[in-house]
Amino acid sequence: MRIYNKRGLLMGIGLLLMGGLDVYLNLTGPATDWPTAVKDWGVVIVCMLAGGVMMRRAFSRRAAHADRVDDRDERNQLVRLKSNDRTLKLLLAVLVVVSLLTLVATHGTASAETRGLLTGMALTVGLTFWLWLGSSLYYEHKL
Repeated sequence: MRIYNKRGLLMGIGLLLMGGLDVYLNLTGPATDWPTAVKDWGVVIVCMLAGGVMMRRAFSRRAAHADRVDDRDERNQLVRLKSNDRTLKLLLAVLVVVSLLTLVATHGTASAETRGLLTGMALTVGLTFWLWLGSSLYYEHKL
């Protein structure tokens, strides 16, 4: 058999390994309540099915060609870029709002754990800003 999509094959193998590891952990781990067990086995089924489909597509010439066409399609690239941009903006807004609500809820006097959480949020917001600035400058000169 010839492999037409190596990345899809590796991702399929990874999902199958994750599903197999989850099966092992479900069978050998401590007993859990019924809803948790259903969720765990649901994750196993989804991982195994997705991994199998990706591996099957990796060995199919038509599926690999369709995947390449979809990857190179300009509309799909634009949709991917816009959705990534919107996701980053929403994530940053939620992070800032949660930080402010945490400050308001603690009335400015927070415990050591809360101060650590707020420091992590502030560092994440700052890192996001610097990464945005760096990527903007990079692509400004590149394009």
